[in-house]
Amino acid sequence: IEGTVISKSSRSLVLQHQNNMVSVYQNFTGISSKLGEKINGGSKIGVVKDSVFQFQLWYNGESVPVEVYEDL
Repeated sequence: IEGTVISKSSRSLVLQHQNNMVSVYQNFTGISSKLGEKINGGSKIGVVKDSVFQFQLWYNGESVPVEVYEDL
């Protein structure tokens, strides 16, 4: 899903999507996106080097349980 970078660090990225959805990606490297940059769905946003990569999905300010989207 297309999103806009609203926060970033050397190991995390937060994207704002339409319909008040936010995705959070943590514990990866190689992030070259800049604040305010639009990211197209399917685009490479970084490199996962180990198995502790974390992903969160938020809707209207509330965390979405993984069971809702794990089979998508």
